[in-house]
Amino acid sequence: MKLNKIIHIDNWFSRSINLERDGSSLDAVTAYVPTSTTLRTLQSIAKGFTNSKHHRAWTLIGPYGSGKSSFAIFLNALTQKKDSKLFMHASKKLALLDKDLAKRFINTSSKGNSLNIMLTGSYACLETELFNAIKLSLKQFKFTKKSQSQIDEFIKTVGKKSEPNDVIKFIQLIQSSIEQSKISCSGIIIAIDELGKFVEYAGKNQGDIYLLQSLAELSVHASKTPIFFIGMLHQTLDFYAKELDAQTKNEWRKIQGRFEEITFVESIEQTIRIISRAIIQDFSKSQIADLKRIIKQPALGILESKIFPNLVKIREAVEFFHSVYPLHPITAILLPILAQKLGQNERTVFTYLGSSEQFGFQSQKAKLEYPNFILPAELFDYFVTNQASYIYDHYTHKRWLEVLNAIDRLGDADLHTINTLKTIGLLNIVGLSSNLRSSREFLEIIFNQKELSKSLKLLEKKSIITFRSFNNEYRVWQGSDFDFEQSLSHELAQLESFNLAEELNLLMPPLPLVAKRYSVTSGTLRLIPTLYLAESELVAGLNIDQRNPQAFLLLKDKKKIKPSSLSLIKNLPNNIIILDVNSDLGIENQAKELKALRVIYSTYDEIQSDPIAKKELSDQIDHRQTSITTTLKKLVDPSFSSWYWKGKKLKIKSNVEAQVQLSKILESIYAKSSVIKNELVNRDQVSSQGQSARIKLMKDMLNNREMHYLGYPKDKFPPEKTIFNAIFVVNDLYKFKQNYGKFEEPAKGANLFPIYAHLKKLLSNASEPVSFQTIQESLSAIPFGLKKGLQPLIFLGFYLANENNLAVYEDGIFRPYINNESIDRLVRKTEAFSFQMHAFEEQQSIISQYADSLFGDNSKEMNILNIVKKLSRVMKGLPEYVLNTRSNLSQEAIKFRSSFQLSKSPQDLLLRDIPIALGYDPDALKSQSKITAFSDDLNKTLTELNKCYEELLKDQKVKFNLAFELDSKYNLNQLRTSLRTKYLALRDYSVDSLTLKPFLTKMLDEDVEDQFWFEGMLSFLVKKHPHKWQDETISEAEVELRNISDRMKDIAKLQVYEAEKGTTTSKDIDVFVMRLKKKGEDERDVITTLSKEEKTQYLEFKSAILNILNEYSSNNEERLTLLAPLIDEILKDNIMIKDKLKAVKKDKE
Repeated sequence: MKLNKIIHIDNWFSRSINLERDGSSLDAVTAYVPTSTTLRTLQSIAKGFTNSKHHRAWTLIGPYGSGKSSFAIFLNALTQKKDSKLFMHASKKLALLDKDLAKRFINTSSKGNSLNIMLTGSYACLETELFNAIKLSLKQFKFTKKSQSQIDEFIKTVGKKSEPNDVIKFIQLIQSSIEQSKISCSGIIIAIDELGKFVEYAGKNQGDIYLLQSLAELSVHASKTPIFFIGMLHQTLDFYAKELDAQTKNEWRKIQGRFEEITFVESIEQTIRIISRAIIQDFSKSQIADLKRIIKQPALGILESKIFPNLVKIREAVEFFHSVYPLHPITAILLPILAQKLGQNERTVFTYLGSSEQFGFQSQKAKLEYPNFILPAELFDYFVTNQASYIYDHYTHKRWLEVLNAIDRLGDADLHTINTLKTIGLLNIVGLSSNLRSSREFLEIIFNQKELSKSLKLLEKKSIITFRSFNNEYRVWQGSDFDFEQSLSHELAQLESFNLAEELNLLMPPLPLVAKRYSVTSGTLRLIPTLYLAESELVAGLNIDQRNPQAFLLLKDKKKIKPSSLSLIKNLPNNIIILDVNSDLGIENQAKELKALRVIYSTYDEIQSDPIAKKELSDQIDHRQTSITTTLKKLVDPSFSSWYWKGKKLKIKSNVEAQVQLSKILESIYAKSSVIKNELVNRDQVSSQGQSARIKLMKDMLNNREMHYLGYPKDKFPPEKTIFNAIFVVNDLYKFKQNYGKFEEPAKGANLFPIYAHLKKLLSNASEPVSFQTIQESLSAIPFGLKKGLQPLIFLGFYLANENNLAVYEDGIFRPYINNESIDRLVRKTEAFSFQMHAFEEQQSIISQYADSLFGDNSKEMNILNIVKKLSRVMKGLPEYVLNTRSNLSQEAIKFRSSFQLSKSPQDLLLRDIPIALGYDPDALKSQSKITAFSDDLNKTLTELNKCYEELLKDQKVKFNLAFELDSKYNLNQLRTSLRTKYLALRDYSVDSLTLKPFLTKMLDEDVEDQFWFEGMLSFLVKKHPHKWQDETISEAEVELRNISDRMKDIAKLQVYEAEKGTTTSKDIDVFVMRLKKKGEDERDVITTLSKEEKTQYLEFKSAILNILNEYSSNNEERLTLLAPLIDEILKDNIMIKDKLKAVKKDKE
């Protein structure tokens, strides 16, 4: 009888689920098969309805068709009203598997249905699509008019394009509207299928997924209407960030950490049970009995292989595999694994079951007669023919091609041998991930023993397959002449002395121990570094770093630890944890083989030139590593190890107890650590985003401390604000009182008190400044364990709370205060900075008199450091010119300035360097009269420095007056008015555009105050503001001023000349201004012109004159010696002198 007469497929199972379309489908709920993964996930969600502290944000990770969408449909049904058909069908189905869980959903549904926001992902902006999905979901409820009006107004305000914060505010508005409207609602569930498409869009369009983080945080808040978020993806979030920069990868990985991750890949057993629901069998009783008898033999072989831990009885196994006939039991096992390899999982499974393509399930049952099976080889043929082009995994694709190549190399062979090869190939492809090996025993479940032996012998003879003795399986073989066994034996013989602990630390260093409970409660992830340790090394003595915790896996030489070792363990410091493990588990031989294989892989030339042998060797290395890793994982298990701390054996019998003890150990080791819950900076390696936020916060702390909470807006939460709140606000280290904010020290017994007390002691007791690097090392060490990302922030808070007594040094030079530039350097170059605290009690009487004389302030807060800071601000406010000039200051002022620039400490500066600079003996400054005299001289010096720049401007003002022939006593306003009166007429006169015209424009400017105007004029002369002048700049400015003023006067005279003559110069007329000066006589300025017509006559005259001069001399200086007196005589004889201005115009004949 043909199988298609008695075997059918339920077509519902081949459909693709869409949340929006099928969300209310009763058929989808009826067809759904709840699995163990379903039940675990539903239990977690059910707790979220009753426990306000329970996690309520999940990501379901699984390939296409793994049942994620169907689960969301089922969950939607379970959260409907109690009397709805959807809920009744779903709860009834759930009750068959877990009555208690079904009751919990019945109780939840009694309170009302949930608001379910269902969205299927697309390559678009998440916030926009989710906002629209929320709008559509609101039809489920009827709000009060007031609430509805608020919702409508909010939607209108946001418009078409929404931001992440809009979505969060929208959900919060709906949450409050539900409660205000007194709607019976158990919660708000946001379910997004294909979330990866939204994430991929964000990654490729330089967007971010901050909204997901916000949704996860929103779900944590306790509320009468709790919020649940379920995102369904094919991969974890960081997979979608693999093409992005390192910073984004880290941020996305952190966001993923806010969700509880549920792997939605069903077991092979569960998938087979789902397949059995899809296959409809129409057998007679005799057919059922015959079929079960046939299935019993392969079922026994499968039970012996222990593929299914829950399947132990032969009767259950026969029923199990009978339900998926006509699939052979091994075919049924391989189908879901192979489908998962191709990336489609159950969707590919049911595609196969519904396929009428060649070798598809429908076509096979049309050909096969009852009671024949669909064998694994036919499954191979189906995927080669219909699915091979869809293999995206490179490794699987490569293996597939190897099998096809082997079939081609086999050539003509009987069908049984070909099917044997195809089956071995399939097992090679899927076996590594599912522990299905193509061993002789496994192959005998499928094939007749006699025929199998014949086929295997032929395949081995033709080098189509090879048998791997180390893991008992046949592999499709590509062919190689390299002798693995001989090479391995040779290398093993070279390993005479072998230190197992040392080799394991090199080959496969152990993972650090993590105390999960401690990490959660403290907000700090602490990893305890772990090393393997030979018992002989313990006896020889350990070089222990007592600044950090360390765990050692002690590899015993014998089954019992030596008494001498136990004695040594008792004397180890408290930061050392010893795990006494049994190394007699075959690890040493495996480690030797692994080392030998790695030597062969890296040093044998023939391996490098033989890709087949290289691949085989690589597989063997991977196998050894996997085997060793599996064994080593057992070592830290309490059933294989004993734990010692503080010389005592700990009572640990389970991993849970081990975690409890680890947390207690860390609490003891880090007894003075602080609880700071901020993932961005509470770490040693801070991301670029975290570094940027940290720098921004530090500068805000420095510059905005007096503002209300540093000026951060209440409704926004930039990263620097969240860090500030987590460190300073939560711990009462910053207070805002009476409109004034300031940083303070923690109260005794408070969270950060031990760290502040340590810093104060460290910096007060030091005889010299302590480097910031040393400070950081002490904070990182036991008992504080402060993460490096927090250290600059907490230290700056400490500095701002103690700045009256805390001195700062950079590269050994005293710096009176920290500024923005210091912050940048402090974080980048920690070794350059050092700090020291000063009490100053012994000098308080002198300081008080000193402060009173200088500032009229003798309060207790006015100590040496404060006086120096006040003086520093005075010096800092001086123009650069004053800080550099040596020609316009007294020697005392210059020495005073130098003492400030080179000071090594505030005490030395104030009590030694400055007195010496002003000519005083520091030891003599004890009486009031001496201090008063010194204070007077100091004030004179400060006054001189303050007025130095003002004197520069006065001097330049005099030079301007003289340069433009004005009264030297004119003040700036008189100078400005006179210049404007004198040169206003030249505004529209043609002058050179590079110098005179811009100068004239500045000169005639009326829009700025007198000093700004004059500083602009001085800046023009040397292209440098007078604030930044050097001594040599003054001479340069004087030369340029003389040059410009002379040219300005020449232009003015030319204008007068034209006005008197009633002419205007043009491009065709050359104008010459000559200045003649003879000793003992007045200077004469002469203006003359040369028209175009006169130039011809001039050229003739020029030629004649040059001929005469050349006869006399070829030296230009000698020629001028002749011409100068000649011109002087011509002017005297023919031109009248009138107010120094002479106009010469040649008469035309």
